[in-house]
Amino acid sequence: MQDQVFALRQNGLRADYLNSSLSADETRRTEKKVLSGGVDLLYVAPERLLTDGFQQLLRQIPVALFCDRRKRTACRSGGTISGRSTFRSRM
Repeated sequence: MQDQVFALRQNGLRADYLNSSLSADETRRTEKKVLSGGVDLLYVAPERLLTDGFQQLLRQIPVALFCDRRKRTACRSGGTISGRSTFRSRM
């Protein structure tokens, strides 16, 4: 995940990630960056996706697209693009 974000940044995309490798301070900094609109693409560890804290973050930002690479699923604004949404109904 970290390598993917690094490569995206090298190509000019404002990418970041949230996973268990980050300290609490790093997590807060990333979340603030997301809330301020400083992130175009956010990688999120699956175990974090459905946590209450992350759900609260999602309620505060506009989300254009969700992708679940394990299920090869992408959801845009309430509709499934490909595959079947396994988590959209829980958000």
